[in-house]
Amino acid sequence: MIELRDDCHYIGFWFVPGPSPAHAQRTGVAVMDHLACLWRDPDGVYHVQHRFHYHDAGHWGPAGTRRWYHQSGCTDGVLAQVGPSMVAQLAADRNGTEAQVLSVDGDAGAVRAAIAGQPWASEVCG
Repeated sequence: MIELRDDCHYIGFWFVPGPSPAHAQRTGVAVMDHLACLWRDPDGVYHVQHRFHYHDAGHWGPAGTRRWYHQSGCTDGVLAQVGPSMVAQLAADRNGTEAQVLSVDGDAGAVRAAIAGQPWASEVCG
């Protein structure tokens, strides 16, 4: 779960939809979608949280398994965006879909307004 904090500045979200059933069958990939969020904390450190959601059972676990990863430490805003952009592009290439980027550039309130209606909005709280 991505937990919003009022004292952080949110840069954006990356979402990659899962593959079509035909693509998954043709390539043998697990049905998985990807979500990432990038933010800057009050100390100027950037954080990115990634989530991979596996919809079918497999070596990642039972259907519905979500794997969360967190990275932090970068203090360069441009460089901090490289990681989530690359992971989203790799997931999109794997899934045969397009990465969707939602720029926020604001606080938790801006995030709440920006993600309203997104199919993955339930993965964000706070």
